[in-house]
Amino acid sequence: TTDQVFAGQDSLYTTVPNLDLRSGPCYVASTLFVPDHLGIGRLRVGLNITDQYRGYLEGRLVSPWGTVVRLLYATGTSRIRNYDILLSDAASNMLDDGDDDDVGLPYYDRQVWPASALGAFNGQDAYGAWQLLLCTSYSYSYPSQLNHWTLFLDRLTGAYPVIYKSVDKGAVMRGDALTYTVFMVNPGTASAAGLIMADTPPTETTFIADSIVTYGGA
Repeated sequence: TTDQVFAGQDSLYTTVPNLDLRSGPCYVASTLFVPDHLGIGRLRVGLNITDQYRGYLEGRLVSPWGTVVRLLYATGTSRIRNYDILLSDAASNMLDDGDDDDVGLPYYDRQVWPASALGAFNGQDAYGAWQLLLCTSYSYSYPSQLNHWTLFLDRLTGAYPVIYKSVDKGAVMRGDALTYTVFMVNPGTASAAGLIMADTPPTETTFIADSIVTYGGA
């Protein structure tokens, strides 16, 4: 997947969970909430992890839309310590270079390929909860800790309207009333005008007359 046209400024979102990767079964999750509506033109991920045996680490990133991208794969190398990396589709370096990474400043100074293309997130709205899932398969009790991670977002240029739809019930009985919420945001860099948004109720439902409520438009 190739990068789309994007504005040249990064939006950075960082969380510092200091998460023990041995605190539960695979995968241990860290959540980063992006509070802004941004159309993704390019995404890069910074990881800072302390681990005596990084070759046994696996990692995935899940977007608020449910897209899953594999970031780290188990290389099987032993006695290579730590990750302090910037994962980028444009990088020219492999994940495992055979040397230890220094988890101190400057952060994310080694750019590497992700296990799968981050371009899978292109075009999505970045708003919402992102999940980083990490697992170490090394069986001994050496420290393994996620220190911090960062999303570097380059937003799409131009207008980029996105429609969200949700329903207030997960399970229903015959005769139940359902409330659907449909709204549109424009996470792009330009105004969008003259848009018409339409939605069709599921065929198994019957529309309740005069039940529509609109906000910000008609």
